[in-house]
Amino acid sequence: MAELQKAKISRRTAKASLTRAGKALRSMVESERPASEVRESFVKMQEAYEKLNVKHGDVTQLIETDEKFAKEEEWLGRVPRETRH
Repeated sequence: MAELQKAKISRRTAKASLTRAGKALRSMVESERPASEVRESFVKMQEAYEKLNVKHGDVTQLIETDEKFAKEEEWLGRVPRETRH
């Protein structure tokens, strides 16, 4: 269980990075920054999402029941909605 908890904490940290990257991108778009800066920020957000997916995979590999696995998959499904704020 300790390994699962560590994986969840690592995933939570990756989600926070994604949230920050999304807010930075939104700010650049709203501030009408040059397209090159916006693209760079978008790439950073994509990289953060990819890292989150890897961390999520680490969590799901440690799940032993289908019910808990389904719950974790729902968690990942909520991420795009939660990071739009």
